[in-house]
Amino acid sequence: MEDQKVTANAVGDGRRSFIKTAGVGAGLALAGGSTELFAASSPKEDTTCTLVPYFEVAEGKLDEFKAMGPKFIELTRKEAGCVHYAFSFSGQAAHCREGYDNAAAVLAHLDNVGAQLGEALKIATISRLEVHGPAAELDKLREPLAALKPTFFTLAEGGFRR
Repeated sequence: MEDQKVTANAVGDGRRSFIKTAGVGAGLALAGGSTELFAASSPKEDTTCTLVPYFEVAEGKLDEFKAMGPKFIELTRKEAGCVHYAFSFSGQAAHCREGYDNAAAVLAHLDNVGAQLGEALKIATISRLEVHGPAAELDKLREPLAALKPTFFTLAEGGFRR
């Protein structure tokens, strides 16, 4: 096999896997940690759900609302299924940027922060709530979130999650 070659392919965590390819037909001989390479390159199912709530904070209550942020963050930081969580502000409008592994993690989060959210809603209203995710995950959220009147956005095929 004169035209054999070894190609190094980087794996996401910085380790190297080596694939020894034979230039004969469609044959492919694997050497080294090649299973890591295939595992790293095969797509995983994206079940991520994001909540996109916008709050309109009552006049004169913005500082009080902002002071609630650290408590929300403290409660949420302990949630295993939370991917990201933060607040941002524009004038009297507040937005909570939040993402979760799946619908179950969204529901666990809402249960976890329920009392704190109740306090926040004494000085703010939810002016808009979007829920983004794959159809199967959104179906698990439609009934539990119905009272909040969210707009559901179904992910299109072809995206990816790392």
